[in-house]
Amino acid sequence: MNVGIIGAGIGGLTVAIALKQQGHSVHLIEQTSVLAEVGAAVSVWPNALAALDRLGLEESVRSHGQWEEDGALRRPSGDPYWIFNNSNLLILRPSLQQVLLHAAEDLPLTLGARCTDVRWRSEGPTVTLDDMTTHEFDLVIGADGVRSAVRAAIAPEDSSVSYSGSTAWRAVVHAPGLVPTAWLSVGRGPG
Repeated sequence: MNVGIIGAGIGGLTVAIALKQQGHSVHLIEQTSVLAEVGAAVSVWPNALAALDRLGLEESVRSHGQWEEDGALRRPSGDPYWIFNNSNLLILRPSLQQVLLHAAEDLPLTLGARCTDVRWRSEGPTVTLDDMTTHEFDLVIGADGVRSAVRAAIAPEDSSVSYSGSTAWRAVVHAPGLVPTAWLSVGRGPG
């Protein structure tokens, strides 16, 4: 199949690699003009590592991450709410992106092209970009984030995003011996 993937982040790159390995023709389309380092870190849980293993990428991803056995959810005061055995890999998002980009380096990638519409025609889905060019595919996959143009085009009634009132702050701290575990604080501020 000829597959168009809208979005070249972690999800888009991963599905592109998997489809290429299955023998499909894949074209990635990304709205940013440069694939820059964005975000702090992500937790890669065992099921995701198993998927990366099937793609032949687990070893490379593991070599760029840090295995974390312990974790906790904490109250805003810092007191533990729930301590658990994490068993996941922590990796800087840019490091994971670089592993995936390397594995997808021979795939066609269009940068600086925002998807504005997806329509079904008799021969299959057609993607329209912001420069008014169109691309016909057998299958289109939307991996373009929470404000997905693909979702808005095919299900406009489900495309609204609203602020929940909660904000997430993330940080990566390199402090051997000072910060022995990964943790997440949840709540509505100090107290």
